[in-house]
Amino acid sequence: MMSGAAGRYWGGWVRVQVRGRPPAPEALVSALAARGLRLYRVLREPDGLSFTLPLAAVRLLPELRRRYRVSVRFGDRGGLPFRLRDLGRRPFLPAGSAAAAVLGWWLAGHVWVVATPGLSGGERAQVLAAAAAAGLRPGVPAGAVEPRRVARRMLAALPRAAWVGVELHGVEATVRVLPLVPAPAAGLPPRLVARTGGTVTRVEVFMGRPAVRPGEAVRRGQTVIEGVPTGIGSGQETPARGEVWARVPLRAVVRQPLRATEWVPGPGLVRRYAVEWDGHRYPLPAPGPVPFVRWQAETVVRPWSWRGQPLAGAWITVLYRQMVPKTVRLPPQAAAARALARAEAELNRRLAEAAPASPRVVARERRILRGREAVEVRLTWVVEEQIAIGPGEGPAP
Repeated sequence: MMSGAAGRYWGGWVRVQVRGRPPAPEALVSALAARGLRLYRVLREPDGLSFTLPLAAVRLLPELRRRYRVSVRFGDRGGLPFRLRDLGRRPFLPAGSAAAAVLGWWLAGHVWVVATPGLSGGERAQVLAAAAAAGLRPGVPAGAVEPRRVARRMLAALPRAAWVGVELHGVEATVRVLPLVPAPAAGLPPRLVARTGGTVTRVEVFMGRPAVRPGEAVRRGQTVIEGVPTGIGSGQETPARGEVWARVPLRAVVRQPLRATEWVPGPGLVRRYAVEWDGHRYPLPAPGPVPFVRWQAETVVRPWSWRGQPLAGAWITVLYRQMVPKTVRLPPQAAAARALARAEAELNRRLAEAAPASPRVVARERRILRGREAVEVRLTWVVEEQIAIGPGEGPAP
């Protein structure tokens, strides 16, 4: 026995709207149900009812419409009978569907994508050329590709490859290549230590074995990667190579007094003169050095000209303005801004010194403590950086 959905599809269905004065629409629906018909999605409309009726029961509606004096309108329809009628109106649709099915079957039986994960542009081009020479290229039938045979031929054609693997997944082929690892150079350290303390986030071992795990807190000088024995009883170990990334906190504390000394322009002003000719400056004799402890210099250039035409010379006047100290009381906001700028400059300087470790700031925190005589800023940056170095290679920042 077919389910309701299957029966509606094979027999066809029609959406019917019945309009009339109550209770005429309800009486029509009850009459259909009394004859053993299954109605679906019976919904109340503003002026009647709507429901889905099997196509075979449509012949009953004219008699019921006259009996209950209602109006009947047909809406959406569907099912196999209507599909067959549409196909009869479009005779080329079955042929197109069959052709599309055959084309899809043919496309699914060929390799159209050759993926090479983890390879750069030049390396990828070499691997694809070797794969094409071994019989693996876009458009080749999947049944004609033997992954093991293709891998062996590619390994013979790639002298710098240690292993080649070929996998087929539908229309995509994946080629994985492991390069040859040269023998370790002499003088590599037998272990790597932490340049500074922090919390380990990632460990990548190229040679040796890890001595720490992600999430572990390490201190400066602790071994993070160590060599492994080359053989039982040999007494020799491989060098240690790799990278250990950790989150390292950088802290700076700056105290800015509310009473600060600023240098402001004073009454003194001294001029010095020079001549510039053909790109060279020639100072003119002066009575002595600038008589100020601190000054601010301003240069004024007056180019020479003759009858509106510029010449290759100029008068140079340098104004030295005296700067004198003055004690001012800073507002708390201005003092905090100065302290914050100094703290950020200090942390940026330390980041620049740690540039070989490729630090990356992942978190920032600051605290501002205001007092009666000063403002203190405590700035903390958490950076993620590479901390694995050889013993004695560099001090902690």
